Amino acid sequence: MPRNSGRILVVDDDETARRTVSRILTRLSGHSVTKSSSALEALGLLESQPFDLALLDIVMPDMGGIELAQDLKRRWPATSVIMMTGYDSHEYAVTAVKFATAYLTKPFTSEALLAAVHDALLSRRLQYNSLIPIFGTDTDGATGSDVDVSPSRAQKSSPIAQIEEGVFSLNLLTHQLFIHSDCRPTEFPGSRIALPAPEPFSVELTKTEQPIFGSLLLHAPHTMTYVPLAQLATGRDPMSIRAAAEFLRPHIFSLRMKIEPDAKKPRHLITVRRTGYRLQPHTNSHCDSLPRPL
Repeated sequence: MPRNSGRILVVDDDETARRTVSRILTRLSGHSVTKSSSALEALGLLESQPFDLALLDIVMPDMGGIELAQDLKRRWPATSVIMMTGYDSHEYAVTAVKFATAYLTKPFTSEALLAAVHDALLSRRLQYNSLIPIFGTDTDGATGSDVDVSPSRAQKSSPIAQIEEGVFSLNLLTHQLFIHSDCRPTEFPGSRIALPAPEPFSVELTKTEQPIFGSLLLHAPHTMTYVPLAQLATGRDPMSIRAAAEFLRPHIFSLRMKIEPDAKKPRHLITVRRTGYRLQPHTNSHCDSLPRPL
C-alpha cells in the first residue's frame, strides 16, 4: 500500500455509490477500501479491524450516518470521519461537522472526494503522531521520533524535529522560521561588481501561527482545506467551514506579512478560493526584490 494511502471504510446503502467511491479511492490513490451496505454491518467491521477513515452516508435505513458517527467517535476515536449525503441541508451540515472532518454533498467530483480524503488522512496522521503537542505550547515528552514525516522534511538530529522544504526551515522548539534564498549572485555585464546571494533571515512565529505554517509546509504544495487546518492549529473538535475560515484569516494575513515581500500579492502562501490555503515553498519571491546598483 503506498505511503500516503489509508485503510478506508465506505458505508452507504446505495450499491452504485459504494462502488463508485471505492473505485475512485483504489484506482486513483491506491487506498485499501472495505465496503459496507449498512451501519450495523459497519459496526461489525470496525470491531474486527482498524480503519484510518470512514466515509458515511447520512441517510440509511437501519441506523443513520450521524448516529453511526457518534458511536464511532466514542468507541474508535482514532478513525476519522467524512459524511456524505444526497440532501443539501444546512441542518445536516451543521450536525455533521460536529463529528466529521468533511461533509460532501452528492453528487461530488472525484477531485472533491480525493481532496477531502487526503485532508482527513493528513489531519489524522499529524494528530496521532504528536505533531499537535509539538506545535503547541506543551512540548514535554515530545521527541523527534514521534513525528512521522519524510526524512527530507524533518531533520531528527535534535530532540524536536525541524521541518525543511524549499526555501523554508521551521524549528518547532524555538518557533523560528528561517527563509533561505536560492538566488544566484547577481553579476552585471562589463562590470566587476557582483552582488552576493542574500543570507537566510528568520522570523518568529506565534504559538498559533506555527502549527498553521507547519501543517501547510508538511502538506506543500497541496491545498489544505479550512477545517482540518484550523483543527490542527487549535487541537479542538472540528468546527464549521465558516468558523474555520474566519479563525484562519487573521493568522494567514500575519504570516504573509512575515514571509512575503508584498503581503497583498502573495507568492508563497496562496489562497484557494472557498477551499483553503496552500504553500509554495519552492517559489523564491525574494530574488526580484534584491537591490540593484543605479
